[in-house]
Amino acid sequence: MAVYNGKKNPKKHKPKIDWDAIREDYLVQNLDPEKTKKYSINMLAKTWGVSRNSIDKHVKAEDWNGELRRRSRAIADARIDVHQDSIIEAQKEIRERHALVARSAIAVASKKLASLKNPKKLTVEQMVKMLAFGLTAEREASGMPKFIQIEDVTPTDPAREFETPLMRMERRRVQREVEKDLAEVHKRLHGDSD
Repeated sequence: MAVYNGKKNPKKHKPKIDWDAIREDYLVQNLDPEKTKKYSINMLAKTWGVSRNSIDKHVKAEDWNGELRRRSRAIADARIDVHQDSIIEAQKEIRERHALVARSAIAVASKKLASLKNPKKLTVEQMVKMLAFGLTAEREASGMPKFIQIEDVTPTDPAREFETPLMRMERRRVQREVEKDLAEVHKRLHGDSD
């Protein structure tokens, strides 16, 4: 029997296990978008030379899977934010182009209206329909539902039952725009000055 420094069986000193590094490896490997398979506890045990049971204890005690879910959710949220930002930017550009086209159409309609020989024969309903055409294009450009035809809407319209506060606010805004535009058209037609 060999004697080492006066001791018969010296205990072999095991190197300290870096559980933080093992946990981080597990999380990083499982969050890698290039990986198609989950980085299993068995694979982790082989890589780090630690028993599966030891790893299982740490996984449960330190909630590694909970941390994996939180990090995965954070990554997904960041990707969604980037994706939403790009969609919003693209929609903004489309809305700006469509709004420009709609404004041009309204301007053309206004010129056409001004050139009519007897514009006083136009009814308010005809003027509203002309304006509604331009506003419909603008609403579609902003992603809103198509403009409801004036003759189809009554104060007790069942479609309003399902109207969200945002839709109600937009409907009222459009109504104000129509009223303002009608007043301007009326002023041009009749030469009224307020």
